[in-house]
Amino acid sequence: MKKDLGVIMYKREQIEQSIIKLIINGAVLPGEKLPSVRDLAARHKFSITPVLEALRSLEKKEIIESLPSKGFYVRNDIYRNPHLSFLQEDKAQSTFMKFEILNSKFSNYAANILDPSSHIHWPMASTITSTYYYPVDEINYHIARIAKTQEITVNLQQQPKDLDHLVQNIMKWMIPCGCPFSNKELSLVCSATQALMLALRSCTFPGDIVAVESPGHIGFYFLLEFLQLKALRIPSDFRTGLKVSVLKSYLEKGLRPSCLLLSANYSNPTGALMPEQSKSELVELCRQFRLPIIEDDILGDIHFDEVRPHPLKSFDPENVIYISGFTKSLSPAHRIAWIAGGRFHKEIVFHKNLIGAFVPLLIQQGFSSFLSSGAGARHLQHFRQQCFEILSKSLQVINDTFPSGTIAEMPRGGLFIWIQLPQGIDTALLSDIAKQHDITIASGKIFSSPAGEYNNCIRVNCLAMPWNVNTLEKLSLLGKIATSLIRKN
Repeated sequence: MKKDLGVIMYKREQIEQSIIKLIINGAVLPGEKLPSVRDLAARHKFSITPVLEALRSLEKKEIIESLPSKGFYVRNDIYRNPHLSFLQEDKAQSTFMKFEILNSKFSNYAANILDPSSHIHWPMASTITSTYYYPVDEINYHIARIAKTQEITVNLQQQPKDLDHLVQNIMKWMIPCGCPFSNKELSLVCSATQALMLALRSCTFPGDIVAVESPGHIGFYFLLEFLQLKALRIPSDFRTGLKVSVLKSYLEKGLRPSCLLLSANYSNPTGALMPEQSKSELVELCRQFRLPIIEDDILGDIHFDEVRPHPLKSFDPENVIYISGFTKSLSPAHRIAWIAGGRFHKEIVFHKNLIGAFVPLLIQQGFSSFLSSGAGARHLQHFRQQCFEILSKSLQVINDTFPSGTIAEMPRGGLFIWIQLPQGIDTALLSDIAKQHDITIASGKIFSSPAGEYNNCIRVNCLAMPWNVNTLEKLSLLGKIATSLIRKN
């Protein structure tokens, strides 16, 4: 009897979540009728009993109501329901990112940053670091040598596969992470974005909700939109990262996202680093609610502390889909990234094979040769020191020239500085004026929710171009422009 009751409760919860998703996704609006009991039972392949239990439970929570001889309807006052506080009708407090808003932001972002014809000399808005800082020529030397000495091997028509030797080198590279996964779990792909797409396809379906940090990498949000997924914003502190308590409150209220997407180490755009205790609490919370985590750790290698921070994967090898690569640490020109899927490994491999997401064998062999020589580790140590020195000098200029009340702190790793300007400064206008001086910046508006809580923030990347005295002058000019804007207000 107890076992039967437990099964009914499990099925009831599944149906409840399905109905709530219909409401959240706008498939059923306030005042509209829900699918019939029989339709819900057929859709879930359950009997009518757990469906009725779920409907009665939602009715008690005042999410739906039953009308005699008509069926069940979504209540008109749904937005005021305390069980669904994340559905506030007030757009200023909207939890979900609207595609129209995102699309407008991305269009402006692309026009100012991604357009290769813009020829901006000081592209501080860019997420891409100048190749000036990377050993591109040395890597190309290894690739060219392989091409000459093993020409027949690399040109053979053969089934694409991950090169065992490169996978082994990556496993050695990742020893400081403390991630206990095997080389059989690791799959190579051409970019972190490609890895993110594989991860999302492996644990979601179109229309699902994905919890995502905010502010977060704008690429996260557009990937969700591309895959027809809905973004549930979880606020993030610019120092300590994702607010675990907010995610916990959503889960305890009954909302069940299909996965959580974030960067725990040096998040883009803020550079936030989650404390070890917060990471442990987050992983335990997600384990408790069986919420898969997709972790983008692409910046984790660029740490300024003596010891590399642990990724979330090190706390839970099975429930965390881990993504990293060499595009930020070794070379943006050679597209090598990897994904370790935990309990989703088989699904990830299936989707990888389906879309042919394979790294060219010649690139794999050349990069493996480069890593085996020890040059990769030597470069990373030097590059981390370069990043620290450049960000330190940049921060000094920001503190000296930006308006009083500006908040900017030295990140503990990564490539970016997150600057909070005094309220009232229009960072979109600041961006427009800066562009007239051959400078681009990433306005906080592109990372904002409809509430616009980051409108007074900007992200700068002072490694997007070779560092020299002119970089300092341009950064100083940016501060003077910001100061002039606050005076006009």
